[in-house]
Amino acid sequence: IIKAQKGEIEQMNKWLDSNK
Repeated sequence: IIKAQKGEIEQMNKWLDSNK
């Protein structure tokens, strides 16, 4: 579960970086 949540966070951070 922790790994899945970490993956989602990394993906969201990447998405946020794309919106900068």
